[in-house]
Amino acid sequence: LGASHRSFVRHYDRCKHLLGFNAQCPTGRYRLDLTVAADHAVAEKLFLLDRWEVAIDLFLKRADCSQWGLRTHLRNVRYQHKLVPPQVRLTEWRPAPTDILELDYVTGKRPSNSAVVVDGASALDDETFFSFLEALKSSKVEVSATLLVLRSMAHWIPLRCSQLRELIGIHDDVAWRSDLYVLFYFLLVDIQNEKMFRARFGKQEELRNIRERLGWVASFPFIQPERAIFEFNLEYHDCRLAVTFLIQLISREQANVRPASLTDEAGNVDPLSLGIPRSWDSLEKIPTAGMFCVTYSVGVEDRALGLRRTLLDKYGWWKTSLVDVDVQWWSGINEAPPVVLTFAEWCNREFRDLQAAHQYIAQSDRLAASAFELRLGDRKQDIFGNTTNNSESLQIVFRYLDGGGKGQISRAQWKVLEQLSLDSKLALRELAMF
Repeated sequence: LGASHRSFVRHYDRCKHLLGFNAQCPTGRYRLDLTVAADHAVAEKLFLLDRWEVAIDLFLKRADCSQWGLRTHLRNVRYQHKLVPPQVRLTEWRPAPTDILELDYVTGKRPSNSAVVVDGASALDDETFFSFLEALKSSKVEVSATLLVLRSMAHWIPLRCSQLRELIGIHDDVAWRSDLYVLFYFLLVDIQNEKMFRARFGKQEELRNIRERLGWVASFPFIQPERAIFEFNLEYHDCRLAVTFLIQLISREQANVRPASLTDEAGNVDPLSLGIPRSWDSLEKIPTAGMFCVTYSVGVEDRALGLRRTLLDKYGWWKTSLVDVDVQWWSGINEAPPVVLTFAEWCNREFRDLQAAHQYIAQSDRLAASAFELRLGDRKQDIFGNTTNNSESLQIVFRYLDGGGKGQISRAQWKVLEQLSLDSKLALRELAMF
């Protein structure tokens, strides 16, 4: 015990990383002062845990999904404020007990049956989660201290994706949102629905930073990649590996991946006008430098759920047996053009539901672009107001709903409007609660 409150606080501050360390849930960002014994002890624990997890990966014959292709679970390692180069084998490296060590740790541990339970415990029931949420909302503790406490007990808090979305929204703080995403990502009992909370991130920069922390393979949206924007730094092994997933999906699902571009180290942009090279389905043939950017879009009927599930199992290390009905298909208002949201609002206002709107506009199971324009030609002003580009707005709506770019919209594709409406209502409810 400290001789005084001030002494206790000083000693606790020096030991807080060690006291808050959770080997059952070690995923997160660490900034450790190696001259402090407690911080040095945390670093030793992380290196030991990494060696143990690498041994497990080899025993289970898992694919190497590490940042540099060295199998380690450590990412973005910086020592003495400098990035540790990939030539250093992190599984064997030990820094001197001086200066600052910064790193991200990403565990390979996954729920034993992600569709049902986490380590024998199902996700929090609604009543318990509501009490948990209210306690966090009413807390006067600083966000950083709250995160430290949550990290120490996270393995006892399995969540559904809808619950994590609510949890993320109780603080308007970038660090809170990002750290919760990272902390609870591998504790979700329904990883197939991760787009529910991913859609809450309006800024692409936030998502990119989270993916860099978790790894581009571990955080890859295997089940719901629709309209995801990817920015792959091809210097990294895991980014190149993720590109091979995209090539497989594009080939099987006949996806629409425009725009796509490759920017080299000198800043020269190749628009890939001939498409993404098919040879990139082989990891060895992907360039090892440059930035590859692409947006993935595919029609509802063209989804290859079997392939997506296989990739999730092999590279995401989630063991699932999910089928289509297990997935809460989602579309976020942040990823839709404003005119699409305006159109969805008009349909909700004019018709009893969105399926009735489809029946009125399409009058059949499928709707072509010309018929879409013809049926709504005299309603454009009602939908979009007094603007001069209403015809272009209709074309934007049609192209958005026609995810696969095949020139027609089916009933299943029309349901994207229902998903947007659901996301909009949920966002409004969260705003009212906040």
